[in-house]
Amino acid sequence: MTAKEVYANLGEDYEEVLSRLMNEERITKYLKKFVVEDYTTKMKESIAEKNWEEAFRIAHSLKGMGMNMGTAKLYNSCETLCDALRNGEPTVDISDMVSQVSAEYAKIVEQVALL
Repeated sequence: MTAKEVYANLGEDYEEVLSRLMNEERITKYLKKFVVEDYTTKMKESIAEKNWEEAFRIAHSLKGMGMNMGTAKLYNSCETLCDALRNGEPTVDISDMVSQVSAEYAKIVEQVALL
């Protein structure tokens, strides 16, 4: 599978990422780095421990990676979660937000495993 096919399967804009990273090899390299660590498990653990600062840091890191790698769906779901975590303990139920971030990240991991 190619990086272009990964983006097509994810419903994301390969051409936008290609315009920044310049070639398929570089995109593939960074996609593989993107999924080395299970960020969502660490984020969920931080939330369970009520370590809101760490949960925000992880969500914010995922948001940045989503933006840099052109995975808009992950970026958007992380942006919503970051907003809820920005000032510490959230004032709203974040369980659906966490589930959305986890689901989007899992889709990326699944596709990158096919590279």
